[in-house]
Amino acid sequence: MAYYAIFDTDVFDPEGYKEYQAKVGPGVAAHGGKYLSAGGDLQVIEGDWPLHRIVMLEFPDKAAFEGWYFSPDYQALKLIRDRTVHSKAFGIGGFEASFSATHSAAKA
Repeated sequence: MAYYAIFDTDVFDPEGYKEYQAKVGPGVAAHGGKYLSAGGDLQVIEGDWPLHRIVMLEFPDKAAFEGWYFSPDYQALKLIRDRTVHSKAFGIGGFEASFSATHSAAKA
């Protein structure tokens, strides 16, 4: 099952962040990950949600994500990220293969 990582990043050192951006992609790809969005058009449609720059990654599964995120290579890059942005992040699993988006009406 696919696993998604979503980062809300508030970049306060754009020049320093460029080093992180230049180096992070190959590690994501080496673990089977890919970028789905990185700083695209952002619109809050419900609630009071102060978002900044959203980065969405997709990995084949949670183990692949954790292999990337907790790797020594990424943890070294994370030090750069932490010096240049304030961030919040979460991970979420995708649908099981048996999931059906079809909903039946509740019986009275």
